[in-house]
This record gives sequence, C-alpha cells and structure tokens, in this order.
Amino acid sequence: MKQTEHCELNQWELSDRIRMEDFNADNAKIAAELAELRRIVTGLCYHVGQLSTIDMVNRHIAFNPQAVLYEAFIGPEYLTLSEGVTLGDHRLILTGKNAAGTAKVRYLLLHKNPNSTNIHCWLHHKGGNVSITMNGIEMTPTDTYRDLAAGLGITCTCEEFHWTGPSAIVLDVTLDLNCGDDASMEVYDLYMAFL
Repeated sequence: MKQTEHCELNQWELSDRIRMEDFNADNAKIAAELAELRRIVTGLCYHVGQLSTIDMVNRHIAFNPQAVLYEAFIGPEYLTLSEGVTLGDHRLILTGKNAAGTAKVRYLLLHKNPNSTNIHCWLHHKGGNVSITMNGIEMTPTDTYRDLAAGLGITCTCEEFHWTGPSAIVLDVTLDLNCGDDASMEVYDLYMAFL
C-alpha cells in the first residue's frame, strides 16, 4: 500500500485490503501532528505577543491593557511576596526542597471589560511547580512544554492555563510556588491574553 510523503498516511488502491488497524494508525498520526501544530502555533502566538509588547513598551506606545497583561517581575512595589519567595534579576526565586510560598499582584483595569471572563495564560519557570489563582478562582492547567523565556533567553518550562470567571475591574492574581523535590525554582514571566 502506498503512503503519503508527510505523516506516512495510507493511500489505498482498489487491490489493497482495508483494515481497521490502518485507519486507527492514520488517526493516531493525524492526532499527533495536530497536537504538535497546536503546540507550535501556541508558542508562536505567545512569542509574537510578548515581543510586540516589549516593542510597544520600548517605543513608548500605549496599547489596550484589557487585551493583554504581561508581568516580567520588574517592579517590586507591585508584588506581595511571602514565605521565602524573593525577587531577583527579574524573576521570582524560591529555594529549599519542599519550600512553598506565594507571589501576589493586583491589576486594575480602566473599566469593566466583558472579555475579562475568559483568559488564557502562559507562565515560564524552571524547577518546582506553580499554580495560579485569579480573584479566588484557580486557573486550569491546559498544557506544559519546553520553551524559551523570550525576555531572558532561558530554556525552561512553559505552562499554559485557562481561566473562566466573572468580569471584574480588579484582577487579584496569586502564584503559589512549590519547589517539590527541586533545590530551588525560578518564575520568569506571566502573560495573560483576554479571549
């Protein structure tokens, strides 16, 4: 039986015996390719958005803060850190096996945004585990993969989250950090897009 050049999907001819296993194998290959495409497109969207944000800030161009929020952990005055979480070199740091702590930040929107009910989030970190709560509602983890923290050029873990909740003017975001079995962990940035 012939196969396609890409993905090696079956190409039946009249003389070929058709088997269920062949269809299932093709579906598995298609599903794997779609998952990889989703990962690539999501990463591309993140990096285009992050680089666009950095470009706008560098050129002093204002943009609608209700469309995108980006936290690079630069301003300590906007963060509330507890239980051993520190801020250093534009990253949150927690040290000690099984250490746990929190970082909180509050965003004030200019007006109630109906799009603030559905938010997609990307968070880059190395080591440990992070969970995110916004306005008392935990964000749902949707994907994890290796990525590059664009602002720092560090290869690390990128975790994606999704949040659905009531529209609000104030967004209270809490990052719960836990080193687990790692000796230390670092969180590099948080990027939220309103869908």
